[in-house]
Formats: sequence, C-alpha cells, structure tokens
Amino acid sequence: MHITAGLRISRAFILGAGLGTRLRPLTGILPKPLIPFFHEPLILHSMRRCYDCGIREFIINTHHLAAAWDKVFPEHSWNGCPVHFSHEPVLLDSGGGVKKIEPLASAEEPLLVVNGDMAATFDPPPSRDVGPPHFRRQEERGI
Repeated sequence: MHITAGLRISRAFILGAGLGTRLRPLTGILPKPLIPFFHEPLILHSMRRCYDCGIREFIINTHHLAAAWDKVFPEHSWNGCPVHFSHEPVLLDSGGGVKKIEPLASAEEPLLVVNGDMAATFDPPPSRDVGPPHFRRQEERGI
C-alpha cells in the first residue's frame, strides 16, 4: 500500500477490541474504551480530539462485549461522522486489526491509528496537515 503525501488525514482507526484485563471487574460489563470517564465513554474523548484535527470518519475494531458498541453508537455515527465497526471473533492484536480493515482503507489516503482507551490532549497542527514532514513534502511512501 502506498500513501501519496500531502493529503490530509480524515479517517481514524480506533483500537477497541482489547480485553481490558487490568480494569476488571469494570471490563466484565463494558469494553475498556466504553468505561465512563468524566461522565462519558472514554473513547469519545479520543474521538473528539481526532475530530478537532480534521478526522471525519471512524473505524473501530471490536471483540470483547461487542454488542455494547451498538448501544453507544446505535446509528453507527457520531457528531455527523460515520462510525464503522470491524468485529474480530478471534482477537487479532493491533497489527491484525489493521490488516483486517485493509479493504476499508484507501491507498490514496493516510489512516490515523489511535488507541481507544486513552485520554490524551494533542493540538492540531496549524496547517491541519497531520503526519510526518515527508507527507507535507509531497513524497510517496509505502507501508
């Protein structure tokens, strides 16, 4: 797969399939990214920051307690943005999750990969271009 540099990133793949074993017993009833954090699911904090940086489409992998995701995103959208789910009947780990969504990814557009169980702050770059400098120099890179 090649990425044509200079493109803005508008899609994010959020890792949400983990078992969340360190947060048991909370993760016995919800996947870790759906655990409330400041009165809303933890994943919404990451999605909001992504949205602030120009992300307008989300793909989330699921495994543990997958039905819980439909309760949070019943319309498979958030803030006017589509939310796609990639269910993993057998847990694939991070690299396997990315490989599984390859048909949903585009060779022409970079994809931001974000952990679904973090609360972080990051500022969008002034140019709204996200990524390393070689993306902004219009170079082509393969991954």
